[in-house]
Amino acid sequence: MQQRINHPHTNRRAETILIADDDVGVRDVTRDMLCHLGFHVTAIAGGEQAISWLQQHRVDLVILDTMLPGGRDHAETIRRLQQVAPMQRAIVLTDIAESERRQPGVNAYLRKPVGLAALASAVDSALGAPARGGDRLQYHARVGS
Repeated sequence: MQQRINHPHTNRRAETILIADDDVGVRDVTRDMLCHLGFHVTAIAGGEQAISWLQQHRVDLVILDTMLPGGRDHAETIRRLQQVAPMQRAIVLTDIAESERRQPGVNAYLRKPVGLAALASAVDSALGAPARGGDRLQYHARVGS
């Protein structure tokens, strides 16, 4: 499933972000937070879809889950993404502590559940943008019922 949501009413530059996460709740909340911050966002369910998508589109940043459908981990997906887009920036969302080894092509590891301030900081850092603050970092999301 692919969703692209643009929020032109924000004053953020028009960077594009691709989210690849098989957990629809995490994917939707992450997409909503990024849209709230003013990014153009496409959200898809898996690593293979991300690779296929990047063969035809350019994005400024990829955010992906540690484990993706098909048993593929982020390290393998990052290696394949870099074959398609060698300078691609990426952030990995993980359920485990950040003690993972750093991998080339990964700008940050964020532990789930990720809050808006941590996500904004990691994304801004990966994109080389100045840190933000203030009211834009107020956001409340609810996953599940």
